[in-house]
Amino acid sequence: MTGQERFESLRAKWVKAAGAAGDEMSRLNCKYGSYQYAKWGERKKLDAMREREQKASDAFFAWLDANSPRNWRTG
Repeated sequence: MTGQERFESLRAKWVKAAGAAGDEMSRLNCKYGSYQYAKWGERKKLDAMREREQKASDAFFAWLDANSPRNWRTG
């Protein structure tokens, strides 16, 4: 797998996970007024989705740190 393919693969996983977590949070906000008022099981599902998003983000930025001359951790 080339560097470009790896970059695109990691980015796609992160974007997909972030979209799913964002959609679930929006759904809970619409249903309960705030996701914080959602039932325990629904909050746990959202927490799991956010955890997947964080893992995908960590993998993406770890790859960038190792392969990019730019420091992507600063503005």
